[in-house]
Amino acid sequence: MLRPTFVACFALMLCAGMLACSNPPRPLAAAANDDAPVLWPSHNDWHGTGSITITWPGQELNASVHILSLGGRSARIIVSDAQGEMIDDTIVTVQDGHSRVLTPQKLLDPMRHSLRHAILPVPEGEERDIRRDGLIQRRTGEGSFRIYAPDPHLLRQAHGHWGWVEIADYRLVSGYLMPHSLRGRGGLRRWHIAIDEWKHIPQEDL
Repeated sequence: MLRPTFVACFALMLCAGMLACSNPPRPLAAAANDDAPVLWPSHNDWHGTGSITITWPGQELNASVHILSLGGRSARIIVSDAQGEMIDDTIVTVQDGHSRVLTPQKLLDPMRHSLRHAILPVPEGEERDIRRDGLIQRRTGEGSFRIYAPDPHLLRQAHGHWGWVEIADYRLVSGYLMPHSLRGRGGLRRWHIAIDEWKHIPQEDL
């Protein structure tokens, strides 16, 4: 059976958008810009392109990745090879009640919680703790906690029974601070996404 080309993958991604613990990381110094809005995960619509590395016992995958994050509600992650052919395709949601794996490989399935925490604004409690290192810690209703710095709206890490994530390398894009390094662990799989480019998607383009 023919697998979709890169162009087909991207078209599918846009269509979906319209429809819709070992060695944890150390805290990182803040990199906020006083002139930039501090907000991640974002409630705007973004398309990110870059590369992904996934390692698990005895294996490693290096591939291209596309992330379509829609209004903080859902995110679609498509992994493709050097020829633009799809390797895996999944959708995660804020509540994670409607996560879908769109290809039979299920490569991303063990990582869906860590990807979800890295990209989407998971519901949190109102209380926050100021840690000794100055970072702000908030708990979610699913037994995990998220760490922000220096602003309570700039996510740096998340930890839970599903693993951990680290969000770093914030840069100014279209007036917003956007992370260009996302890495984490889900199950036995470690992953790292390096974003080459974020593009803000105006509502009229969706």
